[in-house]
Amino acid sequence: MRKKRWLEREVITAVNENDLVEYLSSIGLLKEIEAGASRCAICGIIVDLENFGAVFPKGNRIHIVCEKPSCISRIDDAQVGND
Repeated sequence: MRKKRWLEREVITAVNENDLVEYLSSIGLLKEIEAGASRCAICGIIVDLENFGAVFPKGNRIHIVCEKPSCISRIDDAQVGND
């Protein structure tokens, strides 16, 4: 039986732009992003496929960050604290 990708916890340092849609779908975020229902965990703007920057875990959730360097640089700060 073939194991589905992304089910086990692993560290991913980068996802190629060509694989982004597949990756977001595999972690259950693609429909939310395409529907315009995702916001940057740092600045609060709506994140779509054009301005997507990164994802990070916090508690039991995966959070999304936009592409702004100022938001990406604050991911470590955002991971600390309660969900």
